[in-house]
Amino acid sequence: MLYSHSRLECYQNCPHKFKLHYLDNVRVEGFETIEAFMGKRVHEALEHLYKVRMLTRVLPLEELIAFYEKEWDKKISALPQPPKINREGVSIKDYAEKGRQCLTNYYNRFQPFNDKTIDVEKRVRVDLGDNYQLQGIIDRLSEEEPGNYAIHDYKTNSRLPNQPREWVDSNQQLAFYQLGIEQEFNDVETVELVWHFLSFDKDYSSKRSKTDIETLKAETRTLIQEIESACEYPARRNPLCEWCEYKELCPEWAHPLEMASAPKNKYASNTGVQLVNKFQELSNQKQELESEINELKEAIA
Repeated sequence: MLYSHSRLECYQNCPHKFKLHYLDNVRVEGFETIEAFMGKRVHEALEHLYKVRMLTRVLPLEELIAFYEKEWDKKISALPQPPKINREGVSIKDYAEKGRQCLTNYYNRFQPFNDKTIDVEKRVRVDLGDNYQLQGIIDRLSEEEPGNYAIHDYKTNSRLPNQPREWVDSNQQLAFYQLGIEQEFNDVETVELVWHFLSFDKDYSSKRSKTDIETLKAETRTLIQEIESACEYPARRNPLCEWCEYKELCPEWAHPLEMASAPKNKYASNTGVQLVNKFQELSNQKQELESEINELKEAIA
């Protein structure tokens, strides 16, 4: 399996979600939160802004907002159902306006965007050693001076992390990308990791030493070994559960005592129970078939 920061983080947050998404390939059709939808549209607009800038033209703010609104309308009309809103008292229009404000604040602070952009939405592959690899996508890579790179990550979160400076110094995602850039480019002298919290018009940066990177590689190899040797994938309640597409399939949210006393016809109408039971049944069948296949291979040999 080719890993990514999001896969590793998913396992750490909730092994059960990791199993459903990455091992069982369960997909909940049409599920998307409004926060994720808005974040994607803002990222698309910033990607467009810098692609035009790399062609030497500064995109006017009005054109940037027009691009954002066009993509918003096009993408939201293509969804099979409206994005999920978890917060009371807010609407899709409120989130659309929040995205516009994020872009406007960023544009006004950083125009005319004179730092040298190397690439946007840049794919990187990271060699962790011991045949373990990790992949990711950098929002934007820039070069301040020859050999001095900056990796930019754009956040549309509605809250700043607690102790944001400590958070950026311990965040692993951009440190992985730093390793990828150091492995790809032969002129790297320094790498600055920059997080843009667009909702607050604030930036935080961090730098990692060679020792930090080597420690990260070792810790990540250990985590991957744990994942690959796992036999059980327990559900783990955490603050992200309200935004999880698998909540209906989750044993932590199934209320087992209430369901145990439910009549059979109620079981039949409960999508969550049906699917959880079906997946358990298929998983058991899979294990039995794999065991039988191995016996047949031995007999043939």
